[in-house]
Amino acid sequence: VTSQGIPVWINANFYGAGKGHHSMAIGVSPNNEIIFNDPIYGENKAIPDSKIQMIDEKGNMVWKVWAIYPPSN
Repeated sequence: VTSQGIPVWINANFYGAGKGHHSMAIGVSPNNEIIFNDPIYGENKAIPDSKIQMIDEKGNMVWKVWAIYPPSN
């Protein structure tokens, strides 16, 4: 969630599992790890950048990040 309360949704391959999935990022830990409420690894799971595959072997970005901004009234 951003400082304005906007949810952040991430699709990534965690821990080199070979298959990505979606997860909700809810904050950042004091160690600068992204904290997730993750369907596989559980709630409040802090995952370091080194365990999130961001670039494939060809140098292409493989993770996707969305900030879901609610429509104005």
